[in-house]
Amino acid sequence: MKRLVMAALLAAMMYSCTVFASMEEADKLYREKKYAEAVAAYRNELAGLTGEKAALVQIKIGYSVYNQRKFEEAETEFRKVKDIEGATTRSLVRAQYFLGLSLYSNGKKYDEAVEELRKTVNMEGVDETTKHNSQYFLGDSFFRNKKYDETIAEFRKFLEMMQGKTSFQIAEAYYRIGTSLYRLKKYDEAIAELEKVKDAPEARAKTVKLAGKTIEDCRQAKEKQE
Repeated sequence: MKRLVMAALLAAMMYSCTVFASMEEADKLYREKKYAEAVAAYRNELAGLTGEKAALVQIKIGYSVYNQRKFEEAETEFRKVKDIEGATTRSLVRAQYFLGLSLYSNGKKYDEAVEELRKTVNMEGVDETTKHNSQYFLGDSFFRNKKYDETIAEFRKFLEMMQGKTSFQIAEAYYRIGTSLYRLKKYDEAIAELEKVKDAPEARAKTVKLAGKTIEDCRQAKEKQE
């Protein structure tokens, strides 16, 4: 009996070591940006996992597909996480965020992206960084969908969240609010928002330049009105 128990324990240890080595190889493929190979390796490991371990590997599959710019497939992979019994809140939040980001990156599913990113913002247990990024891409989904009133409202919420913080996204938010106001022909309001871009923390030179150009466009449009 003791021999049988020892044999079983040894087999379990050998299996555990094999799984660990295989997971390391899958992670190595991912780091090397061999995403298609990484997907195959992760799928091979997923078959023997449950709970949070399965959720983490499923998320890695989603990452690998997303990085191949296969956004519809990535959407499918991230949706699978919520059905894994035992997945932690952290994994559920991460999967929900990247589901929204996959829809956003698709370029044709901005309405769906808004819905899923809003869910992320409102999720119980969502961390601050993920919440802020979700709110940012929620606003940008409206912007890219040319829904300018909604863009302004959502980016104002983002700026409220970011009070006292530094990020290049703050300048981007001011630029999108200002550009939305410009497109709504509210030129004075647009100029006021666009002038905030250059003073925003970590503002990118390209965004500052674009804001300056849009300010000039506002002024020219005002002159034509007068």
